[in-house]
Amino acid sequence: MPCPSTAEWKEVARGFSEKWNFHHTCGALDRKHIAIKCPPKGGSTHFNCKKFHSIILMELVDSNYRFLYVSVGTPGNASDGGVFRTSALCQAFEEGGRTLVRG
Repeated sequence: MPCPSTAEWKEVARGFSEKWNFHHTCGALDRKHIAIKCPPKGGSTHFNCKKFHSIILMELVDSNYRFLYVSVGTPGNASDGGVFRTSALCQAFEEGGRTLVRG
């Protein structure tokens, strides 16, 4: 999944500014727990704070709800910060990379 160019990030920010009055915003980032059956020998790695087993879907969208990045499969017991920290999106930001690897 290609990482947006500088011009594309500016277009995303313009969309948030004009449509939602959120200035200097390059995306809306959120996550969702997807319920699963406990994997064999999964223990508590997929057991989340909502008291069920899950994997996490994390997504970044633009001002028109179009996906800029999606990651699915992080065990449900991970924190929000932990999900982001281990994502290809975070790695791309830290390295200034031009390409996001599907995470």
